[in-house]
Formats: sequence, structure tokens, C-alpha cells
Amino acid sequence: MRPRKRDDTGSLDSLLDTLTNVVGILVIVLVVTMMDVNQAVEQVKFRDIREEDLAEVVADVERATVESAELTEQLTELTGDVPPETTFRLEAAVAALDTQLQAARQTQQQAQQARQRQDQLRQQVAAQAAKADQLQETVEAQRLEVRTLRARLDQPSTVKTPPARSIALPDPRPAPKGASARFVFCHYGTVQFFDVNGYQQRAEKRALFLVSSRKLDQDKAKGIDAQVFKKLFDERPISDGQARVELVIRGAWGALQMIPRKQGETAERLAEGSSRYESLLRRLSGENIYLRFIVWPDSYDAYLVARQLANNYEIPAGWQPYTAEHFSAGLPKVRFGPPPPKAPPPKTPPPKRLPPKLID
Repeated sequence: MRPRKRDDTGSLDSLLDTLTNVVGILVIVLVVTMMDVNQAVEQVKFRDIREEDLAEVVADVERATVESAELTEQLTELTGDVPPETTFRLEAAVAALDTQLQAARQTQQQAQQARQRQDQLRQQVAAQAAKADQLQETVEAQRLEVRTLRARLDQPSTVKTPPARSIALPDPRPAPKGASARFVFCHYGTVQFFDVNGYQQRAEKRALFLVSSRKLDQDKAKGIDAQVFKKLFDERPISDGQARVELVIRGAWGALQMIPRKQGETAERLAEGSSRYESLLRRLSGENIYLRFIVWPDSYDAYLVARQLANNYEIPAGWQPYTAEHFSAGLPKVRFGPPPPKAPPPKTPPPKRLPPKLID
């Protein structure tokens, strides 16, 4: 048999084994490096982020990046004659390492964001603590004020009791025969004469003129429509420099609300001796009149001074406490709605009416 021709090129198995071993060692180094990076990232995730921890993570990431670049360069140099399967595995390992590096960088960014959020929370906590300190100071100041007030309450009172005021209760009796009433309003802490009778006469005259000129009473069965009458009456309200008069419908009758303007004189002005009120008393002192004081709760002091002046001029007077907001007078000459049914004649004559008691 003819002997085989000897191959002079030699075997490359040993070289391939050597390259494979070197590549395997590099892959192991890469994996160990990535494990160190991952451990560092996990420690950052589950630990309070401090400045030194963040700096350590940044250093690890930069070191891993440098090592990855160096290993990638070495792999590129060593894989020139490596079989495709080994090259594919090496490229896959490098790609996995790049993915882990990207994840590490993302974790680093998240750690920085978490650090910023922590700083914001610390600022908010500091602001809340400052507010709490302010509230605590306010509470302490309030407590001190309460203790001070309690101490003052425990001390004996040094306030002098004002002298007692005597106000005569109304003791009504009839007015002098033939005397006419003059109203005096004691309101807003002041005193002023008020021509109630004059406003009432003006309102009655106006009301009768409206009924006749507008023929509001043509339908005797229905009578005067209250709302139509009020609308016509309010078109030209009764008003002057002393008061304003408003019409109010109360069932079948109307009432006049008299709203005085604040032009009266105070008790101090009356005590000076040259007030308008006293001048008018001086002129009325010889006439057959009596005064009707309408007194609101805010003007008892002024009433006492005005009443004393009336007594000085020997003018009869009576007073009436009043609490409604505005003084009201009737409008008796105009009735609204249908006429009332005729009352049957009384079986017994009505009792004799006594004169009203208007002075005290």
C-alpha cells in the first residue's frame, strides 16, 4: 500500500482551544463585573440615598463602562479567526452587558430623581415644622392672655356703679279737653318734633283724590283694589326734609309707615339750653296742646332730658315705649276690598265710650 501524504500545515485545534479559553475567561470577568454593578444598584434601591452612596454608584457605573469598553476592544481583536458560533456567543454576552449597563444608568438617573424628591420632602417638612412652631407660639400667647384675664377677674372690681335712673312708668289719663297732640320722636339717641297729624292728613287727601280721579271705587261689589291703589300711591311718595312716608296694606285697611330722617338733637344738645326743641316748647307753652313722646329703646336718656324740659314749661305730656322699626299711623278714610256685611242691630245699647288716656 502506498503511504499517506503527510500534511505539512499542522493542526489549529490547540490555538482554537487557547482562544476559546481566553474568551471564556473574559466573559466570566464581564459577568462578575456586572454582578458587582447590580449589587451596587440594589443597595441604592433599598437604602436611604445619601451623597456618598450616589457617588459610589456613579463611580461603579463609570468603572464598569471603562471595563466594558476595554473588554469589547479585546474581544474584537481576539475574534478575528474565531468560528462563527463562538463569535455569536461573545457578541450576545457583550450585548447583555450593554443592556445591564443601560439599566444601571437608568437606575442611577432614578436614584438622582429620588434624591431630588427627598430634598423637596425635606423642604416641605421644614416648612410644616416652621408653621407648627408659629402655631405653638400663638397658642402660648393665647394661654398667657387667658391667664391674664383670669387673674384680672380674680381681682376685686373697682368699677363704680353708675347712679340709678328713675323712669316713671306710664300712668295714662285723659288729655285736657280740646287739646291737640304734638308728637315727639325719641329715636337714634336724639329728640325731634314730628308732625304725624300733618303727614296723615296729606296721605288721606292724596288717597281720596286717587280714588275719585281714577274711579277706583266704581265696582261697589269688589271695592277698591289694594294693589292697584298702592301702585298709584307709590308713584309720588310723600317725602320731605324731615321724613319719608310709605304705604303698607294690612288687610282691608292701609297704614302709613313714617320714617324720620336723622335730624334730631342729642341729650347733650338739649342740656345746653338753646336747642330747637326748647325753642318750640317756648312757643307752644301757651297753647292747648299735649306732647306724645314715642320712645325707642336707644333713646331713654334723651327722652328724660326732653321730658324734664316739657315739665319746666308746664306742658302736659305722655310717653309710649316703642320697639317697631318705624312708627305707623292709620289711613281710616279708604277701605279696600268688598264692603263688609251689615251688622245686625245691637240688642242692647253700646256702652258709653270713655275718652282715651293719653297723658301720664
